[in-house]
Amino acid sequence: MEEINLYELLRFYRKHWLKIAGATLLGLVLAVNYTLWGQKPMYKSEATLIVVSKLESSPIAQGSSQLSDYPLLIKSRRVLEPVIRQHHINLDYTSLQQNISANNDKDTRLISLSVKSTDAVTSQRLANSIIVSFREQVKAIYGTDDIKIVDDASLPKKPANVRRTAQIALGAMGGFLVSVLALFFAFDFAQSQTANFTAAERLVYEKTRQAERAKALTLKLEQQAARASVRRERRTARAERRAALLKRWADTRAARAIARAEKRSQQLEARVKRTELRLEAQKAKEAARQAVKQAKIAAATERRAEAARLKAEKMKLEASEKAIRLRAEERRRKDEERRRKEEAAARKAELAAQEAARKEAEKAEAERKAAEEARAKAEAEAEATAKKAALEAEATAKKVEAEAKAKAKKEAAELRKAVEIEARAQARVLKLQESRKKKSRFRRKKSPAISLRDLTDIASKES
Repeated sequence: MEEINLYELLRFYRKHWLKIAGATLLGLVLAVNYTLWGQKPMYKSEATLIVVSKLESSPIAQGSSQLSDYPLLIKSRRVLEPVIRQHHINLDYTSLQQNISANNDKDTRLISLSVKSTDAVTSQRLANSIIVSFREQVKAIYGTDDIKIVDDASLPKKPANVRRTAQIALGAMGGFLVSVLALFFAFDFAQSQTANFTAAERLVYEKTRQAERAKALTLKLEQQAARASVRRERRTARAERRAALLKRWADTRAARAIARAEKRSQQLEARVKRTELRLEAQKAKEAARQAVKQAKIAAATERRAEAARLKAEKMKLEASEKAIRLRAEERRRKDEERRRKEEAAARKAELAAQEAARKEAEKAEAERKAAEEARAKAEAEAEATAKKAALEAEATAKKVEAEAKAKAKKEAAELRKAVEIEARAQARVLKLQESRKKKSRFRRKKSPAISLRDLTDIASKES
């Protein structure tokens, strides 16, 4: 193996980082797939037993080495086959024995028992059944009942053989290490291929690699420049769209303000008309009221005359009605007192209700004022933003209009100059035509038999 340049190796890794990432991701996916769906979970139920007999015939009295028989007895056929027949499980003796673990801690009388199964409840039931069968076999073999339960068989909450985080991390790490090692061997192979080159071939190879790197760098820079150009064009388009939207929004606001002003003026005109109609109706009512008043005066005069006539008759009836009035007055006074009391109570309740209503109205008025202030503030901010946008749009429009006017003036000046030149040319042409006509008339008068050659010479001279 040739000497490896660490810098070149790191550059090789950086060039093939996608392969490393892909291999790591593949290992991660495989680990997740195996952990969640491929691996079979095994639940482990644990129990603890203790030997407490002190008889001479017991294993403890005969020697502590006898305690090592108990873990082997737990895994024996004599203990496990009754358990298999009792639970009707689809396991033979060998498979069940492989899922059972029994240990005796050194210098103790404790026996640790653990049973594995694909179901948590099944593992607990098997552990309890094994403990019962083991105690029966100990009693039958040794003739003693010196096995006591310290900890009952536990119900496992999660699988004992599944460690999701560690397994997924190991899968990702395995994919990473495999990709790194594969790339390392590929780099070593490429280095070994170039090690046999001559000096000229190595120089050509290095120059080729440098040209490829320069070409890749140029392509990358061109791509970055293209992306920057696209981003700049997008920003320009967004700015133009934003300016157009702001201008449209300002125009809409101005149109709405004009519409509101027109509607307001129409409402004021309608209100003026309604006021005029109301004044006319009031004048008509006043005239009718005066007429009614005159009619009432006439009726009052008639009533006074009738009253004078009836006064005598009433005086006769006053004596008889006086007693009745007194009784009625007494009764009315009592009714009035009762009514006043009821009215006082009602007024008191009404005042209390009015006070409560006034408080509620004050609270509502305060809330309304706060809402109006917030709305006024929001409208002021929106109006300031609209004014600012309108000013910016107006400044832009004025600038564009000034440029258009300057361009139009320039074009008009050029057009006028062209027209003047054309007019001068036409005047010159007319003048030449007139002079040619005069010369032709003079020549015809002087020598009517002039030749075609002389006419051609004259025309060339004039031109």
